[in-house]
Amino acid sequence: MKTREHRGCDMVPAISEEGVISPYKELMAYEYLYVVEGTSRSKVSNLIQRNGGFPSTAADTIDGIVPDEEKRSEVIQYVKGRLGTFSVLVDGTPQFPHGLRAQKNPLPVLYYRGDINLTQSRCISVVGTRHPSERGERAAYRIAAALVRYDFTVVDGLAAGIDTVVAKTALKAK
Repeated sequence: MKTREHRGCDMVPAISEEGVISPYKELMAYEYLYVVEGTSRSKVSNLIQRNGGFPSTAADTIDGIVPDEEKRSEVIQYVKGRLGTFSVLVDGTPQFPHGLRAQKNPLPVLYYRGDINLTQSRCISVVGTRHPSERGERAAYRIAAALVRYDFTVVDGLAAGIDTVVAKTALKAK
């Protein structure tokens, strides 16, 4: 059952070799690691890998990371503000996309919207500045439209700028 904090987010527990995993707990721990550590994705990823592979086990190793209700609410509002309605997958579970595990600094938690099964198709991401020129926006538009015509799934990081142009173009072209 979803609590008030879970609304807008698909938080179906997952089964892994470690047992039942709470996506909500892993999402909260992952975001707390950034707040407490104030660090880069690669440093957080390394901390997680060194401490059992889950954000919650890494967070347990840091003194003073006792989440209070105010911080919990702040993290949820931040994530919802960025994503709206979304789902969460945790590395180490069968549903997590295999291609993401092969990265140098793999993501331990994936927030997504849409059909996760599309990650099994030919995917590509177009990235760029958050403050594009008109020329940059036109180029991103043409690239995204061509990718859709050639049957690529366009993956987007939800950032402002080029990411937004590409995502909107891909959705309109479909």
